[in-house]
Amino acid sequence: MDEERKNNPLLVEFVNCTPHAIVLLSQDTDGEWDTVMTLEPSGLSFRAVSDYEVVDSVTCNEQEVEVRKRFFGKVTVTDGDGNEVGLPPRKDGTFYIVSSITAQAVPDRDDFLMVDGTVRDDSGRIIGCTGFAIMH
Repeated sequence: MDEERKNNPLLVEFVNCTPHAIVLLSQDTDGEWDTVMTLEPSGLSFRAVSDYEVVDSVTCNEQEVEVRKRFFGKVTVTDGDGNEVGLPPRKDGTFYIVSSITAQAVPDRDDFLMVDGTVRDDSGRIIGCTGFAIMH
């Protein structure tokens, strides 16, 4: 990414590829959380195809339970109408907010971000995040 776009927040675009709004929060001097921005879902949906192999089994209360090794592979992208559209090409200054599983499936894409620094309310519900992270 060129330095001008990287350092100018007005030139950066976040594309929310999750099914829910993402609220970016900042904590003020009184400890209260303020909304910096809300990113509504874009209509693009990223999903990592997964597979597994059984690597062991354990017995608990006389019930056998499989232990599996999970693999995440190809990522599929669908638009708001359910049509598969393929991964978007890299574009300077554009970041795609995806699930952590999707980010794990394509660790070479540093434009795929996941939420980081989740903030919870008094009931334990996630109300937002304080930033984004890349998977490496």
